[in-house]
Amino acid sequence: MDRPLIVNESIRIPGSEIALSFARSSGPGGQNVNKVNSKAVLKWNIAATPSISDAVKSRFFQRYKQRINPQGDVFLSSDR
Repeated sequence: MDRPLIVNESIRIPGSEIALSFARSSGPGGQNVNKVNSKAVLKWNIAATPSISDAVKSRFFQRYKQRINPQGDVFLSSDR
């Protein structure tokens, strides 16, 4: 990403820390099924980021632990 992700007045995550990719979406899709990369996937390594404080990291890990892999990467996806 080129631009930073602005969370609030005190938290800005540089675009260089975020990887955005596209993949094929699952489920029904008519004529475009298995042909078009229509699912967006965002990856961010929260464990390694210097952009947020340790207190915020700790709260994030507690609240979203099911979305964080053992390497500290957060994955979010949308196929809408």
